[in-house]
Amino acid sequence: MKDVARDLLDKLDIPSGGFVDIRLQNSLSLMMQVRKGLTTEVGSTRIGGAGVRALIGGAWGFASIAEVSKETLQEALNSAIKMAKVASQKVKKPRVISDEYVFEGVSKLQMDVDPKSVSLEEKIAITLDFEKNMREVDDKVAFSTAAYTEAIQSETIVSSLGTNVTTESGVFRLYGSAVGREGDLQQSVSDDVASSAGIKTILDFDTVEQGVNLGEKAVRLLSAAKPPGGKSNIIMDPSLVGVFIHEAFGHACEADGVITNRSILSNKLNTKIGVDAISVVDDPTMPSLRGTFKYDSEGTLARPRKLVTNGVLTEFFHTLETATILEAEPNGSGRAMNFGHPPLARMGNTYVDEGDKSLEELFEIIGDGVYLVDSYGGYVNPAKGAFMFSSQQGYVIEKGEQTNLTQNVSMSGMTLEVLENTIGVGKGIKYDGFNGTCGKGGQWIAVTAGGPSLAVKDIVLGGR
Repeated sequence: MKDVARDLLDKLDIPSGGFVDIRLQNSLSLMMQVRKGLTTEVGSTRIGGAGVRALIGGAWGFASIAEVSKETLQEALNSAIKMAKVASQKVKKPRVISDEYVFEGVSKLQMDVDPKSVSLEEKIAITLDFEKNMREVDDKVAFSTAAYTEAIQSETIVSSLGTNVTTESGVFRLYGSAVGREGDLQQSVSDDVASSAGIKTILDFDTVEQGVNLGEKAVRLLSAAKPPGGKSNIIMDPSLVGVFIHEAFGHACEADGVITNRSILSNKLNTKIGVDAISVVDDPTMPSLRGTFKYDSEGTLARPRKLVTNGVLTEFFHTLETATILEAEPNGSGRAMNFGHPPLARMGNTYVDEGDKSLEELFEIIGDGVYLVDSYGGYVNPAKGAFMFSSQQGYVIEKGEQTNLTQNVSMSGMTLEVLENTIGVGKGIKYDGFNGTCGKGGQWIAVTAGGPSLAVKDIVLGGR
């Protein structure tokens, strides 16, 4: 069908400055969920189709089809072009795409263990066992769930400029969560393992040990100290750093939001936004992580994106369009959930680069404060730079020493203040801070985030 799509594009009479691309896609996914010992959901979904974009007269048109043939592709092309022409009559700020960037290539998925080689029964058994070992720790584990997901996708992109790219990708994950409850007190914990290179990491995951650990943590937190409130110096562990740098900072680096002034980073490129010790990278080329890919959904070759270098904002996430508008180079950030959606500027594997401090040295720098461990989601407003994130547990730091365990702790503040108030960056990077899916514009894509531990002063904490 790629040759058909190419032939249809070659026959188009596209006006100067125009652009058309066709994205052919097929995917197969499996999802199963277990709650309290019962398999509540098992489903397999196969979808395929094509998405067509047309940029005519400075305006976009988009059409998608689920049944792909020469006739339906032609109809989708006609529809997208017609919509673009109608929209161009009222466009105030013409959209543009440079004709400088054209890519050709093929990327095959190389898997450590192909999920097809493992039976459905074995996958269900792994998921059931993970949930069972959480739940059976104690009657105080009031709720427990485990979920297994896998998805394999192929995507072909051809454009009127000459781009011709075919990719295969996969995302695989085992996730579990438990809730400890005693009276009105409730504590939530979670854990997961994920990959883009097959399911070896899932098969190697010790569901007994990790399930028991998760259940015990949910119960142990019920008798932990109430977390401190108010402003405090803190250490964020790598998982919390990952969630922060993805949610609070990464989304603010998406160029479409920067252009429309929906980001705190608008007009801040090449300016100092953090301390010298802070550097932030997004690298979709790293092997095996969930946010790994070789070409984006516009066919652009992916590469590491150096968002912050020694405290200076140096790059945004770009699509072909945003790169043209901001006179930058496209960097492989145009990602789409499936053929039914156009690509948007998105992240891949986002992390804070490592520093030179051991965890013990970070404790000494903090003096008195709180060590926040294991992220549990949160909220962010990229336009205002405000955030609130939760950690599953914390430890009070007194005179540079780790002391009492605390219950679920929340932290809140302003994104840029965290980068400006960082007083220590740890050694080593862990890439499990955000091992899941990221939502934007109704589209969900696989990502990973992480970093070293960070010591930060004057963060507002809250509990329960």
